[in-house]
Amino acid sequence: MPFIIQGKTNWKFLLIVIILAIGLCGGVLGWQWSEFKKEMKISEFKLPEKVKDETVDWKIYKHDVIGIEFRYPAEWGEPYTEPTRCITKLSNVVDKYTGDNLYNNSIFILFTDNDRLKIHIFNDKYEGEKYPNVYAYNYGYIDNIPKLKITENICDYEIDFDHRPSWSNTLEEIYTECNNHVKTSLIKDLQFFDWLNKTLYVYSLKHFAFKKLKNDFFNNAIISYYVGGTGQIETSYLVFDDFFKIAKPDMDKSAYEKQRNEFVNFINSIKVFVPPQPPLANFEIIEGEDYNITTIRKYYFLLTANRLSEAYEMRSDKDVISYEQFQDWYKNIHYAKPYDFKKMENNNYEFYIEYQDHNEPKKKFRVITTVNGDKLKPLSVVEILTEKVSFGEYSAYAIRKNNKNYMILAKNEVETIIDEGNADVELGNVKFFNTPQFSPKGNYLIYTIIGWEWSNKIVYDIEKKEKVLEIAGAYGGFDFTPDEKFFYVCSGSDAFGYSDILGKVYTIPEFNLDYDLSENQKDFCFNSIDCNITCRYDEANESIVFELNWSCAEGTCNKTIRYFLKDKNIEIID
Repeated sequence: MPFIIQGKTNWKFLLIVIILAIGLCGGVLGWQWSEFKKEMKISEFKLPEKVKDETVDWKIYKHDVIGIEFRYPAEWGEPYTEPTRCITKLSNVVDKYTGDNLYNNSIFILFTDNDRLKIHIFNDKYEGEKYPNVYAYNYGYIDNIPKLKITENICDYEIDFDHRPSWSNTLEEIYTECNNHVKTSLIKDLQFFDWLNKTLYVYSLKHFAFKKLKNDFFNNAIISYYVGGTGQIETSYLVFDDFFKIAKPDMDKSAYEKQRNEFVNFINSIKVFVPPQPPLANFEIIEGEDYNITTIRKYYFLLTANRLSEAYEMRSDKDVISYEQFQDWYKNIHYAKPYDFKKMENNNYEFYIEYQDHNEPKKKFRVITTVNGDKLKPLSVVEILTEKVSFGEYSAYAIRKNNKNYMILAKNEVETIIDEGNADVELGNVKFFNTPQFSPKGNYLIYTIIGWEWSNKIVYDIEKKEKVLEIAGAYGGFDFTPDEKFFYVCSGSDAFGYSDILGKVYTIPEFNLDYDLSENQKDFCFNSIDCNITCRYDEANESIVFELNWSCAEGTCNKTIRYFLKDKNIEIID
């Protein structure tokens, strides 16, 4: 061996060899590490970019009573709940809905500008949807809700309806796909349009999803989206692609995928949670407060806390009001908040109350109560039906008292009843008053009367103290010109025929008819069952502009008519 010389080790040669070996290994390792780093850089470069959250710009909705939160596109409008838009307590929200109806064991979240999407929330008693046909309604359910409530997997959800006599309708899923927690179904609806001669079909395409909630009352939710549907056709089998040619010609496959992905993003944004318990409130003592006002506040605090027996003990009129009657008044109270106190004479106090029963809209009351020590007795309770509108020393609003509704015109807070009617439909002559508004110069009050299936606009002359004009409907618009020399009004036909089709201009102050649109339109829009008319004042041209549209042989016809107030000329634009 070269590194052994005459039985001795050649250490110098061995050291050189070791150094060379280390250098060679280091070079190889260095090269390998360099290549590894290159690969790492390549791998890092090839990592997919972060997927953009498509819901980041969406609006957020959260309902603390139902226990649900989600994001939604602004163009869907605003979410609202049904059967009431004020759900405050789930345990009795549908108590008054029994038997076969939409709200039996069910509540909904809907959208103001998207009637295709529906969040159907139901309790464990809900057994499924029935076919919406009087002849098939009593023959079972169209879906398998009991199974879905157990598996909680939307892919297990099926629509299949064939529990019927031989001449009734059927439902069948002819195409399905399920991914991303969403099931899509193309549903064939066989309809016996004329069961002696012809069978017709209706097809609909829908998306479905399921969520399990945590509120202990309505713990199941099916979310559905109606993509589109056909009318009655003779085709007995329709393939998926042909559906878009017939039902949604404005939607190609890419547009459909975009819409479906939007629904998937919506579903994935849904969060469920246990509704929080409201914190226990303590009565607040306000230093320096009038003791009588403290007594009033404590009474309504006890009502809100559902401590009814303690609140009842504070009444000084227990001799005429039994505890059972008192309980019936306040058994559903959610809260009562008094505010804006004003001391009157003889220990009387006037104040307002913001009040709400569970699952009912908020109300506002004006109350006068007498207070003696720790006892009180309400003397007058008036419900305020509309917000107060004011002009100078005048104000106007509608109230309800003792089963009657009143339209109030007040001057320096001294009230005058200018109109009234019963608040209970069963009493007859029912009138509800709303939308009061003063004319531009404050000489007139305009308000609306709503009766049993009718509605009128009233113009009230404040100086003369009398009604000077009453017009049925006026759904298309009404107002004074800014100088109060003219009053204009218009309205189209409604579904019940309770609204006059009109477009008129009156001169002020006599309210003589200055222009009648029907003189130019009696052969067109005025003869249509769906004549729609809107009107507005055009200040630049000193004219009233009437815009009309109605159904005609061409589909929809439109016409604009301009009435010039000074020279009384008419311009007609087709």
